[in-house]
Amino acid sequence: MDFHDKEFFDKLMAMTEENNTLLKKMWRAVKIGRVVQFSYWFIIIGLSIGAFYFVQPYIDRLLSVYTDLGLGGGGTGTFSELLKTYSQ
Repeated sequence: MDFHDKEFFDKLMAMTEENNTLLKKMWRAVKIGRVVQFSYWFIIIGLSIGAFYFVQPYIDRLLSVYTDLGLGGGGTGTFSELLKTYSQ
């Protein structure tokens, strides 16, 4: 093995170590990205379910008013009767 071969292998070894370092950083970035993406979707879905849980009583109340007005097909009352019912 002459001097040029040793120099070549030293450069090759340095490049291999650098590539290994870069690959480890890339793999760490992929893992962190997966955790962030999972957290993002967990928060989005959690907030959606929480918002629905919070708004559900208002939706139920609105639907009952809708049906009591006769617009929903089931009620035959007038608007003044409806106001008397909900003002109590």
